[in-house]
Amino acid sequence: MKLEFREDIAAPKARVLEAVTDMERFERTLGDWGVAVERSGEGPLAPGAVWTAHPEWQGRRFDLTATLLTLGEDGWTTECHAAGLIGLIVCDLVELGPSRTRLYLGVEARATSIGGRVLLGSLTLAQGGIERRVGERLSRFAQSIGGTTA
Repeated sequence: MKLEFREDIAAPKARVLEAVTDMERFERTLGDWGVAVERSGEGPLAPGAVWTAHPEWQGRRFDLTATLLTLGEDGWTTECHAAGLIGLIVCDLVELGPSRTRLYLGVEARATSIGGRVLLGSLTLAQGGIERRVGERLSRFAQSIGGTTA
């Protein structure tokens, strides 16, 4: 399963990078949605940082582990493991001008077990709704940084 999102933001790349690497903000947001998130270790954000979360899908609770693989001036990459699935989340930033930045968010998931195949099947059936909700949230996130551009 592969999801891709793109949002052009009316803000300099440095401001967008600061927002997309504000992991405490993401942790608070997930907490507001009822998902407990914990970061292992302390200190500045760096590759190797690990988060654990316990989201629910269709009434079932899952243990999720996310590891930051790369972090740089152009974004970050995270690998996630949960319930027989392995996923890769890529956040890339492209400077379109001094005050415009394109945010690309890609998510790719594959099953590593039979249970994971069942879960992935459910996610695939719900893909349209997932894309709509994530797209709306990404648009609101972009507005909070500096607005979107056409």
